[in-house]
Amino acid sequence: MDTVPVVWIHDYQLFVAATTIRQVIEEEKLRAKLSFFLHIPFPSWDIMRLFPWDDEILQGMLACDMVGFHIEDYCLNFIDCCSRRLGCRVDRNKMLVEIAGRTVHVKALPIGIPYDRFVELAETTPKFLKISDSEKIILGVDRLDYTKGWGDCFSRPVVPLTPS
Repeated sequence: MDTVPVVWIHDYQLFVAATTIRQVIEEEKLRAKLSFFLHIPFPSWDIMRLFPWDDEILQGMLACDMVGFHIEDYCLNFIDCCSRRLGCRVDRNKMLVEIAGRTVHVKALPIGIPYDRFVELAETTPKFLKISDSEKIILGVDRLDYTKGWGDCFSRPVVPLTPS
């Protein structure tokens, strides 16, 4: 089976990145699929039409082969905007948008984890730390983002927690 590389583009900061990537793929005659996933809600047409750059955003996203959102409502908002702003042919039932001779698949990809599998792993995985019943492990998971003050966490003194 012949596989094709997939380039995943994530979030609003890269709305128009696929336009340039698609251009390079076509100019260099490369084989690759482009996918975009938006991690925030996609606005309705009533909101989107107010953006002065709405057509660039839509065209950037439509440079991909697949565009994903958290829920079907956001997919339908996107499809509606493509139809109304760019005049694209759309199929709301099959979640397809046609532009420049290409068909873009629009998909709802809900977030989440396979909870039951993680519970099973937690219950069956051998313990690798030996701690007493009075000790507790506290774990924090964050994005590495300088705006969140993450670096400050390492410079703060450790203060033991005590029952109140």
